[in-house]
Formats: sequence, structure tokens, C-alpha cells
Amino acid sequence: MKIGVIAGTPVDTRMGVDYIESFGHSTVSRYSSPTPEIQTQMQVLHPKELTLQVTCLCNEMINEGAEGIYLNCNSMAAAIDIEYLREHVRTPHIVTPFDVYKEAAGKYRRLCIIAANGQSLAAIEQAVYSANPDCTAFGASLLNLVAAIEKQREPAEIVRELGIHKLMEAFEKMDPDALILGCTHFPYIAGELEDVLTFPIIDPGFRMLKMLTEDR
Repeated sequence: MKIGVIAGTPVDTRMGVDYIESFGHSTVSRYSSPTPEIQTQMQVLHPKELTLQVTCLCNEMINEGAEGIYLNCNSMAAAIDIEYLREHVRTPHIVTPFDVYKEAAGKYRRLCIIAANGQSLAAIEQAVYSANPDCTAFGASLLNLVAAIEKQREPAEIVRELGIHKLMEAFEKMDPDALILGCTHFPYIAGELEDVLTFPIIDPGFRMLKMLTEDR
């Protein structure tokens, strides 16, 4: 299957491409902003313009043979009008991380979340509660973590310098059932987190791919 990958920056777009191609699928890709900071400004200040931009980029990928769209950016998916996107992109097959988070809300009672920015964090929380009002969600927004990953520094160095282990220790005390990686950059440090956590990590990437290629 040829899959169209779109994300906020070149780095997370490349991450999505590499992940999908590792399963043997071909890809075509686009990104909407050159840096996380510019992407965050678009998401917060100009969501309508961003929705239109993403719609155009998705249709470009469809014209290049994409059979479905893999939206590899949590904060982008939180900011744009997904229903508008699904109505105006020439394929019914569009998946986002939020499709996975709604599933997770049905499986777990207490979810902690790390996201790229506050808008994304709030949107994930909204998705969780809308899917299961009895689920409790709490978390943190970590744009500095995104910026460090964009520079492709070593995961252990990033986690140490930003004090991510201390944040995970605080989450542990809140007795969560799972951690949502609410940004498609964050699997980059998942190995470091798994070494210190006693609860599972929800990385939406694999489930999104299955939804796009098998569940439709």
C-alpha cells in the first residue's frame, strides 16, 4: 500500500516515513512547517489556515498515488478540523493518533500524557473523556523535549538534561495505568522511559498503521 505521510516538521514527517517503510509500505510525504516553533504558532494562532494547508498537501499526495493518509503529528491533529479534512481529501482513509487515544480510554482507567504543547494536551484529554467519562487523564506539555529531539541528540542525554526521569517519577506517584506518548516525536526516547516506568507506554504508531491498512 502507498501511504501519504504528513506531519508538522521535516523531522517528524521523516520519522513517520521511516516507520511505515519498515513494514514494507511505500510512501509519499509532506510537512507543513520548517520548525516546531513555527508549527506551534500555526496551530495556536491560525488553525483554519493550517487546516486548509494540510488539506491541500493531502490532496497533493493523493494525486501522487497515496491510498490513505497517516497524520503523524498529534498537535497538528489537535489543532485542525479533522472532519473538514476527511470531507475534502479525496480518500476516506485518514488516521490520526486521536483514533488510538479514544480506543485507549476504553481500556484504561487512569492515563498520564506527555504532549508537545498545551493545546495538544487539552485535545488529548478531551478525546479521552469524550470516549470514556470515567477515565482520568493528567499530563504535561513539553515543547523543549520536541526541540531537543528535532536536533537528534542522544535519547539518554535528552532525558537526563531535561529531567524527564523526575517527571516520570511524579507520574508514578499518581498511580497511572499507562503513559500516552502524545507527540509523534516522543517514541525517540521511549526506550529510556521504559527503563524507569512500571506501567505500559501507548505509542499510537503501530495501531494507526493497522487501522489504515487492515481495519478499513
